[in-house]
Amino acid sequence: MHMLIAYSTTEGHSAKVARFAYDTLLREGHTGTINDLDNVSRMPELAGVDGVVLVGSVHERRHSPALETFMQAQRAWLSKRPTVLLSVSLSAAFEQGIEEARDYVVETELRTGYAPNDTVLVAGAVKPGSYDYFENQVLRFAVLKDREYEVGTSDHEFTDWDALRARLLCFFEASTASRRSGE
Repeated sequence: MHMLIAYSTTEGHSAKVARFAYDTLLREGHTGTINDLDNVSRMPELAGVDGVVLVGSVHERRHSPALETFMQAQRAWLSKRPTVLLSVSLSAAFEQGIEEARDYVVETELRTGYAPNDTVLVAGAVKPGSYDYFENQVLRFAVLKDREYEVGTSDHEFTDWDALRARLLCFFEASTASRRSGE
């Protein structure tokens, strides 16, 4: 099975999630292509793709424009393949933010006209050392409001890599089974 891992990232964590998905795919004996949708000079090769892993970060309640544009432009093509969206957000890191993280996905589906077969809410990361004063204030008082996490000066990943691996393996297995039954 050949999978396309297509991602868009703002601060780099979604790229790390995409690389993790790609490495997991290869360890399972599949082939794949990883593509940065933010690099408009290198659009993904779609021929021969059996399934798709979409990875995108959420900022200000929206997935990146590059990811949403790809989903909208390729919705007919995507609808013919097993597809999972890994929606990366800080909201997904906190129990009280899960519903909000789900809303981001619904809003993206409404804007793009495309709903993937599966969605995984992936807890993101904070990188306070790379934020300016204003961005740190927004992080503390808007993004992390009422959430039990004290922002320090070092980066922190909230991603549960073992849980993500398990969800990816289920998706790869289901995609393989679906492909075999369709042959």
